[in-house]
Amino acid sequence: MLVRVIDALLAAPSVGEIRIAIEDPSLATGLPELREAFAAGRVGTVPADVSPAATVLSVLEAHRTSLPLLVTTADHALLTADLVEHFLEAAPPSADAVAAVVDAELLTAAYPDAVRTFIRFRAGEAVTGCNLFCFRSARSAELARFWMEAERHRKNPARLIGLLGLWPVLRFVTRRMSLEEAVARVSSRLRLELAVVRMSTPEAGIDVDKVVDLELAETILARRGG
Repeated sequence: MLVRVIDALLAAPSVGEIRIAIEDPSLATGLPELREAFAAGRVGTVPADVSPAATVLSVLEAHRTSLPLLVTTADHALLTADLVEHFLEAAPPSADAVAAVVDAELLTAAYPDAVRTFIRFRAGEAVTGCNLFCFRSARSAELARFWMEAERHRKNPARLIGLLGLWPVLRFVTRRMSLEEAVARVSSRLRLELAVVRMSTPEAGIDVDKVVDLELAETILARRGG
């Protein structure tokens, strides 16, 4: 899966240097498929921190001149250069940070048996994340810090309410808030301009967390012929 993700990023014209966040760099540098990319300097490694958010924050702080920073995950087995380019082209240039999502209706219509986690909003609206983020400005480090706090307190409802405010949380859990309202609320809370890109390709919302996900991904790839 890691090789597939790196191959997709290498093929994306908008992507420059690629850094793999990993606990043991030899697991990546020892892959024969990536040897040429490592030797050419297109691919390197950075230390993985205690969580994804902490890793992103560490990279943002260490490489302030390397913005914008595209972030994806090694379990995004269906990632393609076209998906990457579409996301980056659709990302509002004024936004400090952008995330990609896929509408549940689109994904389930294409793959009714796919087991995904959907975030539900007002009027039946539901989306799933695509493990694609773009941190465009130095100020976007604040989003990474907020992400770290949310990770730290994800099992403590009171602390999460403290991060977001009681009224927005109540509106969200009672499904009285749209996705755009939720993004606007967090933007206001962090004093950032945040945005989401709704991807038109359902495969953008499929990653490999479980054996059933692996089987689905392999079926899709077999249909593609590769």
